[in-house]
Amino acid sequence: MDVLIGWLWAIEFWHWWAFGLALLVVEAFITSMVLVWPAAGSFVVGLIVAFVPDLDWRYQVLILALTSGAAAFAWEYAIGRRRAPASDRPDLNVRTAQYLGRRAVLTDALNGGRGRVAFDDSVWQVRTETGETLQAGTEIEVVGAEGLTLLVRPVHK
Repeated sequence: MDVLIGWLWAIEFWHWWAFGLALLVVEAFITSMVLVWPAAGSFVVGLIVAFVPDLDWRYQVLILALTSGAAAFAWEYAIGRRRAPASDRPDLNVRTAQYLGRRAVLTDALNGGRGRVAFDDSVWQVRTETGETLQAGTEIEVVGAEGLTLLVRPVHK
């Protein structure tokens, strides 16, 4: 531990810039925008240490934490205000939601309330809400979804 503390007392500005560059290289591969802010903070700390070389390493780490957090919050605030408005078609990419209210006639029985039914050119796993067995020829309506399983109920005329 003494070696690490000794090294921390000897940190120079270029150490911070190298650390920031390393973070940006890693960020280029993971593309999560998580490491950009510590990288920016390390560049700021390196700039400060270039002008104030005797700055205690504990203050350097504190400045890194503060500038990283401030940059992340500022970015989120700036981008959060420019997010895309809500879509007029919120179910566009949620295939199961597109089937809500659709009706079909069972070609096979739903034993124990589970089975498959064809909609358009797709075959879907279906399950009844109550687990009841439904016979082939029964008309069903989609009333919900759990993951990729459509929840159905029989249509009573």
